[in-house]
Amino acid sequence: KRKFACVECRQQKSKCDACERAPEPCTKCAKKNVPCILKRDFRRTYKRARNEAIEKRFKELTRTLTNLTSDE
Repeated sequence: KRKFACVECRQQKSKCDACERAPEPCTKCAKKNVPCILKRDFRRTYKRARNEAIEKRFKELTRTLTNLTSDE
């Protein structure tokens, strides 16, 4: 059986014990109180790219809300 880290630990490049703790979240996720998700094909996302995507989505939502309020 091959070990692999959860999404959060991969993103942070930290050691993970999710495989040993099976149904329970790994130690780091439990401490941070974040969901412990196991995905074999997960690739790290870079902060700049992630922030740009979030910013773009925020602008779209703001524009949509502005249009909705102006229609009323």
